[in-house]
Amino acid sequence: MTYIQGIKYNLSEYNCRCPVCDKQHRNNKCLADHIFHRNLRDEGHVKFAKFLRYMYEYEFLQKAKKKCPVCNKLFSRNLGGHFARIHKDFYHNQKNLVVQYFLHYKSPSEIKKIQDIYMDKKTISTYLHKELGREKFTAISKAIMGMKASKRWALLSLEERKKKMELVRYAEWGNLTSEQRKRHPWVIAGRKASLESSIRGSRNQKYAFELLKMKLPAYNWIYNYAINDNWQIDIAASEQKIFIEWDGRHHRIPIHGEGYLNNRKNRDYLKNKIVTEQLNGTMIRVNDGGRFNKKFVEEKVEQIVEMLGKKVESEVVIL
Repeated sequence: MTYIQGIKYNLSEYNCRCPVCDKQHRNNKCLADHIFHRNLRDEGHVKFAKFLRYMYEYEFLQKAKKKCPVCNKLFSRNLGGHFARIHKDFYHNQKNLVVQYFLHYKSPSEIKKIQDIYMDKKTISTYLHKELGREKFTAISKAIMGMKASKRWALLSLEERKKKMELVRYAEWGNLTSEQRKRHPWVIAGRKASLESSIRGSRNQKYAFELLKMKLPAYNWIYNYAINDNWQIDIAASEQKIFIEWDGRHHRIPIHGEGYLNNRKNRDYLKNKIVTEQLNGTMIRVNDGGRFNKKFVEEKVEQIVEMLGKKVESEVVIL
């Protein structure tokens, strides 16, 4: 008979003295702990504990929110200990279920709420950590958090996202000098990504190239088309004199500094002149936001297809 936290056993009539062994205690709480102590197995204490439990049965039922699905015994706390001692096979199956749910990217708090699970969050986390190892448990936990964050972010409107990003930017940049900003990890990572992207092309650019080949197969589309020894175009159909530049943020934002941006703008201007004046072609420039966005690319390609369906002039078109 275990003492249930929260049930107020009225033991004042015993004057803090155990009626079974006559041991004196400091207060009624200490007396209750003594009567319901798990190590006291003699017949007298067991009978008296049963008597008290019977007297306070209604209050116990209000507190006991968990029922063992095997033996229907009521508990007010976690059933893990009961399963481990009494229903070992059932407990083993419970642990297997927990692992399977976790490997399918359900967090311990989500697993706890599943109807067939009778373990609390702490027990679930402890077992998973022990069973899978620290490294795997941490990796899956981070993946689950990332998925949840992505879902929460997807529910926000564009305006709400901007407000949150402004708070992040201010917290990260607010107190930094211009020199400190140049050495910031975000800037360093942006420079590296921009350099790699300029060499191999962004995911958006590659996806646009594949769509153009599919939608306009009559055009001989070429990826990274070389105009001459010094200049190249992201996507081109040279026979039809159509040239497409998929411009990332570094064409408009001083990611690498004002000097780099001015140089980039000047190069873009010169490339436009070569295409329109020397090659008598049409330059289409797409202002890309940076991250892979399938819908954005499809919309821009549709605009290009629609434009090429009409008569095109030797000009520069910004999309």
